[in-house]
Amino acid sequence: MGHLISGYLASNIAMFRYEGLIAKASPEDKMILEKLRASVFHTSDLSSFSSVLSNSSLANAMAVSVLVQDINGNYGLVRRTSNLAIGSRLLSVTSTGSLDDSDFHSDNPVIACATRELREELNITCTELILSGIAISKKKLQPILMVNGKINCTWEAIMNTITTAEDYNAEVQEFIAVPHSAVAEFIANENLTDAGRYHILYQCHNER
Repeated sequence: MGHLISGYLASNIAMFRYEGLIAKASPEDKMILEKLRASVFHTSDLSSFSSVLSNSSLANAMAVSVLVQDINGNYGLVRRTSNLAIGSRLLSVTSTGSLDDSDFHSDNPVIACATRELREELNITCTELILSGIAISKKKLQPILMVNGKINCTWEAIMNTITTAEDYNAEVQEFIAVPHSAVAEFIANENLTDAGRYHILYQCHNER
């Protein structure tokens, strides 16, 4: 996993080989490169790993989509509040978030991010979390790392714990437990992000 993330972040090295790129670029590409270079180098702080990771002009912001099932195989889905800039009022997977600097202090930054987001949003600790694949959102073209997890109890047994999570009131309008056998039909009538819908259907297909 460390190689995957390091390689992805290193893809931005093209910006530091600007002179070689600009010399071979078409007029249209030169305009794009010049605009990107200006936004990255003239208005941005690139003095630390954290500042590079959070720079919106670079392809660094990797999102994590976490889908968790309880001991009976029921999926935990969340309807987001209107407070959120992304996914406002949409049905979503169990938890979502983006890797930040703190996650890279772990041996597995993706799992560290998933663990942190589940704790902050829902007070959930999973017995296992597994990276199952990578999806690309059609609208944002952002890499989304799909993580699946399980808890060794029912959702009903921990609902009181879930609602006391640090970010629950700010981010969660409704928590819904949906049986595996009914989830595809359930989300067919709901508004989700394209990445969230893909993650749920991808996992359902793999569990047939």
